[in-house]
Amino acid sequence: MPKNLYFIFCKDELLLTARNEVPTGSEPPITLEPWQKLHRLPSLNDTPCFTARIDAPVVAEGLKMMGLRASFDVLPKSVYQMAGKAHEILYWDSNTKFCGVCGAPMKLHTDISKRC
Repeated sequence: MPKNLYFIFCKDELLLTARNEVPTGSEPPITLEPWQKLHRLPSLNDTPCFTARIDAPVVAEGLKMMGLRASFDVLPKSVYQMAGKAHEILYWDSNTKFCGVCGAPMKLHTDISKRC
């Protein structure tokens, strides 16, 4: 089974392993609550990527939180760029809840589009 990359954010902090890597696996590295939507991202070198926003920083053995900007010096360029895209998607999702024309609630139509 292919492993996925999980870009998990709390505000602007990215969840990393103790070895400064984005967590991988067939499931997210932490349990997500029902309201913490897992968004699909473009694949990175044929590896499926996902992102989610959590409410509080993770405090667990083998995992740590690091600011997105600070991760520039520790992540490979392509992984850092995907982390930036993940943060962008989460920002977009949290700030486009209602239609700008009619005010109706927006729902995901595709991974990167919404409809009212």
